[in-house]
Amino acid sequence: TITQELIETSVSPNPSKEIDEILDCAARIAQIDPQEREKLLPLLDELEHPSPFESRISMIHRQVRLTYAAVRERAAQTHCFKEELGPLLPLISLIPTGESLAERIQSLLQSEFIERKTFLALYEETQLLLAQTQENLADAILTEKVSSILEEMGYSLDAEEEKTWKPGQIVYLNSPYDGYSTMLKISEKRDVAIRLVRK
Repeated sequence: TITQELIETSVSPNPSKEIDEILDCAARIAQIDPQEREKLLPLLDELEHPSPFESRISMIHRQVRLTYAAVRERAAQTHCFKEELGPLLPLISLIPTGESLAERIQSLLQSEFIERKTFLALYEETQLLLAQTQENLADAILTEKVSSILEEMGYSLDAEEEKTWKPGQIVYLNSPYDGYSTMLKISEKRDVAIRLVRK
């Protein structure tokens, strides 16, 4: 019959060899993720009492191979994620506001597996903190630069004028010359231009 032909064509020519391959694959899964191997125990138990349909062995073999492929992919993905996060930990640890984030990175680096969603959320948060810190540092350097230039020109900045200078800002300061103001222009690239302009 057609059903019998289908069963015969799906039967492995050497069931004992296939069972050995299944057990070998299950052992490799156990090395990477013992919990995944535990999930396969009902299928592996079936091998001790083979079904009259040997095609069942082939189906178990396929399932175990798919599980092994998924576990290997997850382990490789976790390795890549840890390689991305590892070098960021010392940088984040130096940032005063990064203590909580550094603890979460440390925890993730010690975990056995890292899910993609968890990694992406943490990685994005890390990049935002690093970008913000870099921006704050650049602003602090700019403020120091502008204050230094103005002091060299003879301006003594009072508490109101001593402020954080930002890119894109144009500020007019009182000039020692009648009818003129000192224009301070900071470009988006943090270049500083100072000119005397008529009031």
